[in-house]
Amino acid sequence: MLDILICHAPADRAAADAIASRLAACAEARPWLEECALPDRAIPEIWDRGLAGAAILLLLSPDSVRQRVQREEWAGLLEHFEGNESPPVACVRLA
Repeated sequence: MLDILICHAPADRAAADAIASRLAACAEARPWLEECALPDRAIPEIWDRGLAGAAILLLLSPDSVRQRVQREEWAGLLEHFEGNESPPVACVRLA
């Protein structure tokens, strides 16, 4: 089974649950959910908890990403993307 971290805001829990259920049923994956709650815990602070898994899925919404994002805050995640490092990271924009 593949371990997949799904990082989401508390307000996006229904979407995260739906994605997790689908991954578990159709992809033989073992998803686990990690909430980020602004202002204390945004995606840049918790995405790296999924580095031991097979993939990381970030649910991006106004509740999970601060307004006026600073590049420095996202530096680790951006370097991971730019270096095409493992595990793969995918983003889903929720509106």
